[in-house]
Amino acid sequence: MKPDLVIWGAGMQARVVADIVRQQGDYTIVGFLDSVNPERHGSPFEGSTILGGQEQLDGLQQAGIEHIIFGFGHCGRRLLLADLVTGMGFQLATAIHPAAILAPGVPVGCGSVIKAGAIIDPAVRIGANVLVSAGVTVAHGVVLEDGARLSAGVNLAGRVRVGRGAWLGVGVSVNAGVQVGEGALVGLGTAVLKDVPPRTVAYGVPARIVRQVRDDEV
Repeated sequence: MKPDLVIWGAGMQARVVADIVRQQGDYTIVGFLDSVNPERHGSPFEGSTILGGQEQLDGLQQAGIEHIIFGFGHCGRRLLLADLVTGMGFQLATAIHPAAILAPGVPVGCGSVIKAGAIIDPAVRIGANVLVSAGVTVAHGVVLEDGARLSAGVNLAGRVRVGRGAWLGVGVSVNAGVQVGEGALVGLGTAVLKDVPPRTVAYGVPARIVRQVRDDEV
């Protein structure tokens, strides 16, 4: 019997995660959590039901449900809520689309989601709660720290390091050996040729640092 799984989130990202989970075939989805829109509680969603919000966690445990995965993309919230649910004793599920290509032996941390069409080379390390979107290419020796998010079409050359909770927008390219600091935000289509400091916003071709990340962004 497959273990039961709850997806925290009930938007478009949650739809994608649900599709990956079902195609992967390791869990049975028993419902979704939505802490943002209480009016949706009890509504049907993606072949299951929106069970409620964060207040449902204790009841889920009492019902014997042990596995949760996040169906939203915000890096900071994924990390914060991961600490919450694992502290309560839940296990974070990992979802890897069958159409993603991972080199044998690549470690993938708990709670991470890897979408269709992603290509992951050998000697890559993927932390916990990492989100790798469709069409991403990750070259050899790359390290993706916990909570990093790679949007669709990101290309990382060899030995790149993406820091904890950093977010790379659609179509970003990062040159070999470059480090993107913790909590950095890199805008759509940016070509990153040099290191991006932690908690900074960068965009352009080539990338330039435009400001510090605000607290409400992370």
